[in-house]
Amino acid sequence: MSKAPRSSQPASGIDRHVFDQLFSFVDDDMRRELLTQICKDFERLLDALSAHSGRELARSGHEIKGLAATVGARALAAAGERLQMMGEMADPALLETLVGAVRGELQLVLGIFKYELES
Repeated sequence: MSKAPRSSQPASGIDRHVFDQLFSFVDDDMRRELLTQICKDFERLLDALSAHSGRELARSGHEIKGLAATVGARALAAAGERLQMMGEMADPALLETLVGAVRGELQLVLGIFKYELES
């Protein structure tokens, strides 16, 4: 089994130690499968941020929080948690700002995982 190689990509959106631990016990094929699935999940959640219901956004926030925490994306996990907590209660303007922040952080993390998948 090979260890996931360290990339030269800046990983400011993720905790590199958590990321490396996630892939430390898998071979290259499994690493590629995991990275592919994580990218698909993040892309699905990015699409889910287009929801218009606070309840749906809160649900998406919960999913984002869980997946992000698993892969070491701490800032994204925190943003997902804020969306989960405030999704149903926030006024539309605040919710739009919050969704924009979550979307930006999610795109950053997704970009890191896509880079890792291509390297």
